[in-house]
Amino acid sequence: MTAELASLGNKTSRVTVAKYMNQLGLKSKLSKKFTVTTNYKHKYLIVPNVLNREFSVTEPSKA
Repeated sequence: MTAELASLGNKTSRVTVAKYMNQLGLKSKLSKKFTVTTNYKHKYLIVPNVLNREFSVTEPSKA
């Protein structure tokens, strides 16, 4: 927010911007960094699909 105000020509400190945002009830929303949770380079044995189950749906359930 401070950098955006500086680009518009307003010279304010980070503390001042934080104070005004706090008075207005505004909070910054930071995006989380994407973390990969799957290890696709593992050396474990990949078992074949013995059950050969079909999960394609031909029509909606009649429940």
